[in-house]
Amino acid sequence: MRLKTRTILALAALMLMVLCSPLQAAERAAETPVKIRLVHDDNEVIIALFDNPAARDFLSMLPLTAEFSDFADTEKISYLPRKLQTAGSPSAREIGPAFTYYAPWGNLAVFYPGSGHDGRPCPLGPLESRNASLALPRGPLMA
Repeated sequence: MRLKTRTILALAALMLMVLCSPLQAAERAAETPVKIRLVHDDNEVIIALFDNPAARDFLSMLPLTAEFSDFADTEKISYLPRKLQTAGSPSAREIGPAFTYYAPWGNLAVFYPGSGHDGRPCPLGPLESRNASLALPRGPLMA
């Protein structure tokens, strides 16, 4: 009976070690996106960054103050202090309300609702805040 109890306890301990291993904890952490705040005036937009090279490079630049301006009545853009590393990052054909990076020009871009694009922006992450795109008024802003 004691041997059976010890075996069960040993198996339970082994299962706990496997379920709580550092590798699995790291995998669970990698599945949880890093969230950043884009703050301007009294508005805040939450962005859940994707796990791609461009988003990780952008994250390395934070904290950052950026000046966003209207571009072509379709999006808000802001130029970064340097271009992001985009090798291995996806481009997006269809972007909902998203925080993106336009590699050819080296600028961040947030498209207004209903605006189109040429498919080249690299998605950095979705805008998660309620009415996020409405929180970005037309006209220049500092964030």
